[in-house]
Amino acid sequence: MSKVMISLQEEFLRDLDTIARAEHRSRSELVREAIRTYVVTRVGPGSTPRADARRAAARILKTRLRLPAGETAESMVRRLRDTRYGAGWKSSSSTPR
Repeated sequence: MSKVMISLQEEFLRDLDTIARAEHRSRSELVREAIRTYVVTRVGPGSTPRADARRAAARILKTRLRLPAGETAESMVRRLRDTRYGAGWKSSSSTPR
């Protein structure tokens, strides 16, 4: 099992601990159940990767996104990465040979 670090406000954490104690469960068990519940309600109980991809594609197509004139998807991704991480985000190991 992997460990994940998350940040919570102190008051929220106290409430979480109170619920966990009342239900005789660990904090981790309570958080795992909350995430499981979220995923099932968000994705759906009978979902498959293919069905999820189809729904995601349908949502994207409904937005009718248009690229700015003269820009490709690749150039847009590069520009956004440069804006977010600076031009130094490219490493020599990721450059195609």
